[in-house]
Parts: sequence; structure tokens; C-alpha cells
Amino acid sequence: MNITTRSPSDLPPARIRQGTIARPISGRLYRLGWLAIALPIAILALSVTEPRPLPDSALPASFDGESALAVAEAFSSLFPARAPGTQTNQQSAIWVSRQMQAAGLNVTSESFQANIPEFGKRNLINIIGKLPPRESGRSSNTIIVVAHRDNNTGDPGTNDNATGTAALLQLARQAGTTSLDHTLVFVSLDGGTLGNAGSLELARQGENPSSLFSPTRALAVINIDNLGSKGSPRILFGGNGGVFASPVLVASADARIVDTSGSRARTPNPFIQMIQLAAPVTLTDEAPLVESGLSALTITTGTDAPLSPEENSPGRIDLPSFNTAGSAVQELVNTLDGTADVAYSWYTVDGF
Repeated sequence: MNITTRSPSDLPPARIRQGTIARPISGRLYRLGWLAIALPIAILALSVTEPRPLPDSALPASFDGESALAVAEAFSSLFPARAPGTQTNQQSAIWVSRQMQAAGLNVTSESFQANIPEFGKRNLINIIGKLPPRESGRSSNTIIVVAHRDNNTGDPGTNDNATGTAALLQLARQAGTTSLDHTLVFVSLDGGTLGNAGSLELARQGENPSSLFSPTRALAVINIDNLGSKGSPRILFGGNGGVFASPVLVASADARIVDTSGSRARTPNPFIQMIQLAAPVTLTDEAPLVESGLSALTITTGTDAPLSPEENSPGRIDLPSFNTAGSAVQELVNTLDGTADVAYSWYTVDGF
């Protein structure tokens, strides 16, 4: 039997094991791999702590779904093409501003430029209405309600988001006749359909500590979007990169939805939550605000799928769902006005 020997130089190079200095582990794969562990842990932690919701306000709910529906359909018929930066969008901003003034709010129109990918610079307008001061005093801390006003071309945007605009205006009118303890701010956002440009502008303003939108002043932000799809309300509460609204705020919103609908709110499926942890994906207007340090959430009846033109037209709004969601938003505002300081914070999943 012949035995052949080879010198070390004749042997193939040894395979370098991954995880050594010579061949480190891919940081991207490591991060994504940990998502599968971190997300269930985060969900489990939230389910174990069971944050207690703030108690409901003694103020009765008075949201009028029929009146709000009439306003939503009239608004989308008057201004069916509200693409950001267009003349029709500017006209819709003037209309909303006049409605807020009629409700007794101090109103400002704030123009800003947004550099939109594939569209270039657009001149946009946020309409901001604030409750005036009262003789007995009112806390300078703010509770903010926002709704984007613009829409995509191709349909009149009756559901997304004329329903949010109509609800915003009704809540503003009702707030003007109620003795509230905090400064309520109502914002008609522009650019919601183009990368959440309006809420990004609020986040930028919030960098000034004296701003209405500073995390040092704003106790909570409620974004209302697409309130007229059939089904129970849904809560969205995350920012990009694993930042979330206060658990107390989310629990309080869920409790108010139970009060008005008899069932718990729907929340994003785990796949969407994992995407938000892993990558910068902004879906709705609460996300940039949460990232800026504000405790913000969205109440909607919609899903992650876009509405068809038929679903987004007059005559297709589900009135019971609209009334339920609008009432839940109003009750949450009243709840926060009574005990909002407890909901002032957001949290993050460490390491992401």
C-alpha cells in the first residue's frame, strides 16, 4: 500500500469560521436575527405590565356622526383634488381655516417648503387652531389633534381623509364650548400623502422648547385618519426604528374604543411591527411625531391596504364606524384633559 504525504503548503486553506476577527458576523444579519427574539420579548413585556388606562372623563360624549359625515362629503365634493402644492389644496386650507375661526379658535396658516422625492420642492400649508386663553387660566401644556387634509389624485378622498378633517372640525367646535383644563391644538396637516411632510414640519417646530409641539409641552398627540371604513377602530402607535407612544396613552385609547364600540381596538400585525423595528418605514402621520419625542398615536378604521376610488368617494362612508371612531377620539381627548400628565412619555426597544 502506497501512502502519499502532502506538505502543509499543498493543503487547501483552512476555512475561517464566521464570528472570528478574520471573518466577523454580518451586522445586518445579526440585527435582523435579533428582531425575531426582541419583538416577542417586547410584546410579552407589554402584556405582562398591563399598563392601566386613564379613567374616563365625566364629560358626556357628543360626537355627531351624521353632521360630520355631511361635512366630509361636502368638503370632498368642493375640493376633490387636494394634492399637496396645488391651488385646490390651498383653497381647501382657506376653507378649513375659516371653519376653525368660526369655532372660536385662534388660527394661523403656516406655510413651509418640503422637498419631496420625485416631486421636488412643494409649497405646503399647515392650518393650526388653538383654544384661546380663559379668564380662570388654562395649562400651557398642550393636547394636540391632527388630521391630514390632502389626498392623492384619482378620487375625492372622502374617507381618506375628509372624514378626519370633518371630525377635526367638529371636535374643535365642541372644545370651544367646553371648560377644558389644557391648551387644545387642532392641526390640519398638509403633505400627508407625500411622506408625512406636515407632521415632519410639526416635529421640526417642536425642536424649539417654547413651541406648542415641543415634547416638553405636548402631553399627547392624536392623529385621526380614515374614520369611515367598516369595522372597529384601529390604533397605530409606532415610529421608525423601534420607538413607540406611551403605553398608558395606548391603553387609554383602547379603553375609550371599548367604551364606544364594545370591543378592543385592532393593532398592527406583528409583521408590520417588525418592519418598523428593522427599517425606517413611515406609514401614517404619528410616526414622525413619535420619533421626535412626542407621545403620539393614530386612530383609524382603515387597514394597511390603500382604498379603492369607489371606497374613497361620497356615499361610501360607513356611518356607524365613523360615529364610533369619532366618539372614541372625543372621549380620549376628554380623558387626557383630566389626567394627561400620566400619559406623557414614549418608550423605545433598546438597541434598535
